[in-house]
Amino acid sequence: TRNLYGEGAAYYLGTRPEAAYTAALIEAVCREAGVNPPIAAPEGVEAVRRAGEEETFLFLLNHNLREEEVTLPRAAEEMLSTETYEHSVTLDPLGAAVLREL
Repeated sequence: TRNLYGEGAAYYLGTRPEAAYTAALIEAVCREAGVNPPIAAPEGVEAVRRAGEEETFLFLLNHNLREEEVTLPRAAEEMLSTETYEHSVTLDPLGAAVLREL
């Protein structure tokens, strides 16, 4: 059920749908709301971008039990190791990276 409230909307599911339906619903709701992912990350990799006045940071969390390669939109410096990545970064299983975008 979709209900409109002022300028927003709320959805109520009275069931526990299968994963494919849930994924399609979330994709449709995000598209309708104009919400886009910060980067195209592999399935199971969470990507969040935080922007300050002068710098942007990309937080990557690999929820998978296997390595994942993430293509970067621009070069970035890993804040923990200070290694610079030009095109992509490989995350360890259940690994994370905090990247300052250059």
